[in-house]
Amino acid sequence: MVSFILLVSYVLFWTRSNEARNLAIAIMFTLICWAVGEAIMRITTDEGIALVADRILVTIGATFIGALTLHFVLVLTDRLKGIRDSSFYVGYYFIPSFISVLRAGTNAVVVGIDLKYWGYDEVQSGLGSFLYNVLMLLYFIFVLFFLFTTLRKSEGKTKRAYWLLIVGQIIPLVIVFATDAILPLLGTNLPDMAMTATLFFAIMLTIAIRYLEAFEIVPVKEKGRDAREGKPKRSPFIVPTGKIYYIDEHKPDASLRAFASLVYSGRRGLALVRMNPRKFRELTGLETTPVIWLSSQEGPGERAINPSAIPRLFTTINEFLTSAKDPVILIEGIETMIFTNNFREVMGFLSQMYERISVAEDIMIIPISKATVNESEWALMTKHMDDLTPFLPDLTTNRRPEIKG
Repeated sequence: MVSFILLVSYVLFWTRSNEARNLAIAIMFTLICWAVGEAIMRITTDEGIALVADRILVTIGATFIGALTLHFVLVLTDRLKGIRDSSFYVGYYFIPSFISVLRAGTNAVVVGIDLKYWGYDEVQSGLGSFLYNVLMLLYFIFVLFFLFTTLRKSEGKTKRAYWLLIVGQIIPLVIVFATDAILPLLGTNLPDMAMTATLFFAIMLTIAIRYLEAFEIVPVKEKGRDAREGKPKRSPFIVPTGKIYYIDEHKPDASLRAFASLVYSGRRGLALVRMNPRKFRELTGLETTPVIWLSSQEGPGERAINPSAIPRLFTTINEFLTSAKDPVILIEGIETMIFTNNFREVMGFLSQMYERISVAEDIMIIPISKATVNESEWALMTKHMDDLTPFLPDLTTNRRPEIKG
């Protein structure tokens, strides 16, 4: 119990708040609840207190650990597809709640109270326990399925975080199955290992959160050379916000200048680039603006996301848009994303981005050459985009954008 509390404190005070982190903390609180219930059941000599601890604390912990873990993985792997309807979550958590009530009721009626081990043996049988075990098995299968299917499109710290979560699921299951089922059949009885197994899971979860934390993008104010010298207060061009803009160009010259100009005007920028990030910084003069390399390889000191990992790209951008003030996003490499995935997947990604950006004051810039896609694909891609070129009369030349104070 003390170990769980220490882990929760670490995650709470040393990581930034987001939906995945908050769900991880909720998972650990269910484990604390479970541990407190188990401790009371072992210490007390009053069967009434022991039964209450089992029926309330242990049941809450054992029931919601599966639901919260699956919810955590669904958020982490971007499987909810933007669902924010409260009725969905009410329904999602109603099922385990109902089965918990059924489990407690049927065990109390069918099995009765076993005083040898305060409430433990009695909850191992009955209709409610059977449904509970089936539900937990389904949670386990779905969690591993989503983690494994996302793993192949992950890399770096994100991939290591997924592996930790997988190991944190499998090893506790093996421990509990061996100590509670296999070894007793062989005539070997060991102490209950359930809490030790869940502690291992909590440790793996904490390390995974730290790996994911290391990859999170923090919006910062640009401190590059143009920002220091020019100290701009506004962009040299005015562009309506809440839109995705494209620039038809083979090499991202005007788009890089437009992005840099908006960042130097005070917007918080995030660049996803196919070119080497060092070259990007040399061309734009941006020093502190976060850059993500669309590559399967990680460079020294550079963040990288595989262009095939569309769910991870969407999650990263969405979290940045949520936390940044007046954000502007550059995606240089949309052709690579189309080639690595397929046009339909990239269109789904852009549609999600359009829905997200159109309701806010955000800006996204996408350079793409019309010659790289066919006519119908170009029409679909630009349907919900605006051409940025008319707004950039001073940025289409080969000189750096003029900074007007």
